[in-house]
Amino acid sequence: MASMFAVLYKFKIKSGMELQFEKSWEQMTFEFRDVHGGLGSCLHKDDAGHYLAYARWPHREMWAADKKIINTAAMSAMRDCIEESFPSTPLTIINDLLEK
Repeated sequence: MASMFAVLYKFKIKSGMELQFEKSWEQMTFEFRDVHGGLGSCLHKDDAGHYLAYARWPHREMWAADKKIINTAAMSAMRDCIEESFPSTPLTIINDLLEK
């Protein structure tokens, strides 16, 4: 059986567009969860002001599969906010001790 899988994303957001990014990120997270089989995501902000998102998937193949985006307006709004996008970090979950 495939291991649980997660991905870490990091973004630098254009000044003044933080709220738009947060709202569109939330809309896209709902789509990935409700339509594409994702398990949800958690958005963080580091001390330098970068946004980091931790997203969970049942397995790597589901994350990597082509997905037809339904909410193209939210995806476009989110992309408009991004000044810099860093490479994603795929993660195989070994031992999950987070409270559910």
